[in-house]
Formats: sequence, structure tokens, C-alpha cells
Amino acid sequence: DAGRMVRAIDRAKVRGIDDHLQGIQQDFMDAFNHEEPGDETDTGRSLEEAAIAMAIDSPYDLKLQFVQVEDMREDRASRRMVRYFETGLRLFGHRFHETRAVTLEELDDCSAIFDAGFYRLMPFQDEIGRPVIAVRNLAVEGNENTKNNDLTEERIRRLGLNGTHFAKVTWYVLHAAMERDRCPQNGVIYVADGRNFCAQYVTKFAPLIEESTKVDSCMPLKIRAIHTILRRNHAILQLSFFNLAVKKRFLVHARSMEETLEELSTKYGIKADILPEDLGGAVGAE
Repeated sequence: DAGRMVRAIDRAKVRGIDDHLQGIQQDFMDAFNHEEPGDETDTGRSLEEAAIAMAIDSPYDLKLQFVQVEDMREDRASRRMVRYFETGLRLFGHRFHETRAVTLEELDDCSAIFDAGFYRLMPFQDEIGRPVIAVRNLAVEGNENTKNNDLTEERIRRLGLNGTHFAKVTWYVLHAAMERDRCPQNGVIYVADGRNFCAQYVTKFAPLIEESTKVDSCMPLKIRAIHTILRRNHAILQLSFFNLAVKKRFLVHARSMEETLEELSTKYGIKADILPEDLGGAVGAE
């Protein structure tokens, strides 16, 4: 029957991942054997080696999850798996190697990012059943509307926050989303506040956000959509590079907040009552 056929295909695809991972491991060993002294740091080499081993030793269901995310392409899924474990090892070190898991207690140095509500997994899914992650604006400068726990450029610098801290939070929140029913199949969506977005914002904060996007690209789930809310007729829409970028990755909403919320609800199934208050929704900070 159809179910039996699907299971047979799944098994074949996981065997294909195993073959590709064995090939990656062999290529790594061949490169290591031909490496000149000083070509690569021991830390970088051991990190990659450990990541390959963790991918090979992963359970069937996780391998299947990766191949499904990569549209049943075993070669791409195997490389994604290695990036995933290498990223986890780089962010969390030896404990991740031992447990393959991350607890909130291990993110004490990221507490300011959580307190600011910069990256929030909302308590409810959209109408399709996808978890919603709300991304709050970083502030180049504070103003009369800035709260004590908001992340301004000055506060980020004072607290010593860098791209690794933001990547750790991204990792934790996405794994929390994956615990929701059918999230690995449905993926997640982002709703990002870009109303204060400007060229200066890119210059100052791009290195921080770039580390988070690297986490996005190696996870065993799909980011189905990134809804970016801008001010009505935001000036950045006139920039050709921005229009090129958003066609590839983003859905941009540059209307009044009322019109944006209506569009999110009627066209994309994202009701206001599942969004945070700072994005015009009904979900409080608590």
C-alpha cells in the first residue's frame, strides 16, 4: 500500500544519508592525512571530526527529518547535518557533545536577549499549525519610548553581547518550537518588526544577526516564511538591493499597522491574537 511504499522510500533515503556521511568522513580523513603542519588549527579540525561522528551516530528519525527538510536530497541533508552538529559544538562545547541537548541554564550569558523579548516563541500556532516566532527590533539609539530592558547599541556593547549570544538564543528557541506537534513537518514562520529599519541598522547589527541566520540554515526544520513589518511606504523599499533580497527570502508588509494585521490574518492565517502586543497583537510580555 501507499504507507508501505513511503516507509520504503524513507529507509532508502536514510541509507543514502549514511553513505554520504561515510563519504564525508573519508574525505575528511584523506584531507587530514595530506595536511601540511600548521594548515588548520587543532580546534577546527577536532570540531569538524566530532560533528561528522555525531551525524553518523544520529538516530534514524533525526536523519529522516534532515532529508525531508532538504526535499529528499541525501547529499544536501548529510552536509546540513554536519553543519548542524558543528554549529552546536561551536556554540555549546563539550556538554552538547555529551548530551546533544541545550538547557536554559546554559544560556545565562544570554539572559538580556531573552529579557528584551528580542526572539520569542509565541504560545499559539498560526491557522496552518506552524509555530510563530516574533523578532523584535534592536535600537540604534534609545528614545523616550525605550524600556530599561530594550536592546540598544549602547546596551549591547555594555553587556558584551555578540553574534554568538544571539545565535545561542536562536538555537534554543527553534528547538523549543520543534517540540510542538508536527513542527518538523510544518516548519516555523517569523514575524519581524522592521519599522525602525535603516541603512545604519544594517551597518551596526548585521554581524549580530548573521550568526542567527547561520543557525536557521542548519536546523532540521524549514523557515517557511519571514514576514517583515515596515513603516508605511518605508524609504528602504526604494533601494534596489532591498527589493532583490526580499523577493528571495521575505514577505514585506509596508502599510499601516491595521492594514498589515488584516493582511497577515486574511492572507496568511496569522491572527492578531497570536502576536505580541508590540506588533499590534494580544499576547502580553508575560
